Amino acid sequence: MNRADDFCIIGAGKLGLSLANYITGAGSCVSLIARSDASCREASKIVNPDMIFRTLDKLFYLPKTFIIAVQDAQIAEIAETLADMFEQNLRGRCVMHCSGALEAKILKPCKACGANIFAAHPFQTFARHDAAQFENIYWGVEQEEGREEAEKFVRYMHGNLIKIHDKDKNLYHLTAVLVSNYVNATVNLGKQVAELFGMDLREPAMKIITQTAQNALSSPSENISLTGPIARGDLDTIAKHLTAIKDKPEILAPYCYFGLATLEMLKNSQIDQDNFISNARIMLLDAIASTKSNR
Repeated sequence: MNRADDFCIIGAGKLGLSLANYITGAGSCVSLIARSDASCREASKIVNPDMIFRTLDKLFYLPKTFIIAVQDAQIAEIAETLADMFEQNLRGRCVMHCSGALEAKILKPCKACGANIFAAHPFQTFARHDAAQFENIYWGVEQEEGREEAEKFVRYMHGNLIKIHDKDKNLYHLTAVLVSNYVNATVNLGKQVAELFGMDLREPAMKIITQTAQNALSSPSENISLTGPIARGDLDTIAKHLTAIKDKPEILAPYCYFGLATLEMLKNSQIDQDNFISNARIMLLDAIASTKSNR
């Protein structure tokens, strides 16, 4: 791909607007399909308002590449709409989606019209529309469908490839969820607890989160670098934690569920596993039950 290529991004959510921000910054032409008033207003900060459309039938030209950046449940319908609307005019064009879980073949109506179809999923989290978030990230690309065009797109985005088989897409996407969404959940839980006693968590947390990630990623999965009371087999400290948040069910329940998940990672630890794991599980389950009974 070169800078003369033009794109139509379908979807003005966090990913769609982030893509628009990056691609416009790269000097390419971008049109955007944004359905709601709010998304149109946000999009107009990034894209020329004359290139923002509520529906595909308002598009007055045929771009080189359609990027579908919507919820997974909407992708098949959009593929059908593109095929019905443009038919053989899609020949030689590219139609891609950004889902990490769905295969490229969901775009087969467009392929039947002669389009090059592929899926390229950014292994990144997008909480804001910052083009810098794309620099040097990894993209999950299927080996089976549209690989050549997908690789061109990733190069255009200055990214790196993760080559995956279509049958492994759900495992690939689950990996991304675990190291992003679930990490975000634990960090947010930590923020809630810190607020209980007035601690500003931002700077100290960055240090411990970075070191924890480095430790975890440098250790084999069967020998996790776990620290803390569960790693030590310290029931007393867990009990103290539970007491400290016993009147905060919105914190107590997730703490217990995270604790139960962590207990599953003790298979290769040096502590007295059977006795500790059994007692800790009972303690955490009892605490969860108490949150339900108090509703």
